[in-house]
Amino acid sequence: MANINPKNASQIKGDLSAAHDIFKKYLPNTKHFEAHIHMGLVLHKKCNLNAAIMSHQKGVSIKPDYFEAFNNMKNVFEDNDNLDLAIEAYKKALNI
Repeated sequence: MANINPKNASQIKGDLSAAHDIFKKYLPNTKHFEAHIHMGLVLHKKCNLNAAIMSHQKGVSIKPDYFEAFNNMKNVFEDNDNLDLAIEAYKKALNI
């Protein structure tokens, strides 16, 4: 990603709009899995649950052994009252 390192996302922590704008700008051109995961966290906090899931899924399509992504998906599914998918995501996380 050009001017932002997803590992230093704390520099925009707390400003969901800024975080969303930054990640949205760079996501189409990156294969950096953590950028997608961070965007999923931002979208989850903004209560955009379907988009959060899609962002986490994109992250695990790049790095399928990323425990945190499956755990994050579990949280989103729980918040969306989809307990079956939450359990499935959590089992995937545990199997990594």
